[in-house]
Amino acid sequence: MIIANPIYDVIFKYLMEDYQSASTIISTIIGEKVDSLVSKPQESVVESNKYGLSILRFDFIGIITNSDGVKRKVIIEMQKAQGPSDIRRFRRYLGENYSKQDFDDETPIDLPIICIYFIGFPVNLPNAIVSNKKGFYDILTNSKIAVNLPIMELLSHETYFIFIDNLDETIKSNSIFVVLDIFNQKNIVGKDCKWLIQRDDFEHIDNENLKHLMMRLHNATMEEELLEQAKKEDDFTKDLDREFRKFQLLLENEISLKEEEKRQKEEERRQNILLLQKIEELSKTIEALKKK
Repeated sequence: MIIANPIYDVIFKYLMEDYQSASTIISTIIGEKVDSLVSKPQESVVESNKYGLSILRFDFIGIITNSDGVKRKVIIEMQKAQGPSDIRRFRRYLGENYSKQDFDDETPIDLPIICIYFIGFPVNLPNAIVSNKKGFYDILTNSKIAVNLPIMELLSHETYFIFIDNLDETIKSNSIFVVLDIFNQKNIVGKDCKWLIQRDDFEHIDNENLKHLMMRLHNATMEEELLEQAKKEDDFTKDLDREFRKFQLLLENEISLKEEEKRQKEEERRQNILLLQKIEELSKTIEALKKK
């Protein structure tokens, strides 16, 4: 079976617009049951006359239930990063979500935030799925705090990182990986067709939620306009990478020139000091000769 590659924004959007797919991915990552989900997609247009693409983020208002049966209403922010330069954008969006309010019987309320980031570039870390969801601890006793006060929950946020390049066959038995394996880039059809992934295991999958995800992505391969946008996104990313490399090279050259300029100034300063020392020694020698 051929499925569309969800690492592309346009395909990720197509996937997450399906309620069951979005619920499956979110509940799998955070380990809690999703009772309801209202999607609020946010798109920022990329200034590109050539491609006219958009950078996508998804915000959801969801009601989730934890393993103890406790329900809570939260903001769920999902974003994808193709390069390190996206980090500043993440911080800006996170700040926007902290300022947002929901309403309970027309009374404005603040909601806890859960952030999920799909990282699509190599990192110096072997782990595939990382989270800071460990709760709060008493620093003096190193004991976990059983009660999560609203002020503590609202002034911090759960974060989950999915490092796509680190999704590996060795962890395939893990239930989280079984679902997130749709993002695995090791089975792309070819370097000239990275927006398509070959899957040969559909008939052997027992997980109905995963089957639904794969069928959703398979259906995306029959959407010509969708694939065309993915191709444009691929070309745009390549152009962006080339420009970024040029910028890096210019920056490195500028740093190198500044370091050379600094070295030259230091050398001039050293030579001036040596000259002053020689002048001082010569003056002392002249004074000594005069006294004779």
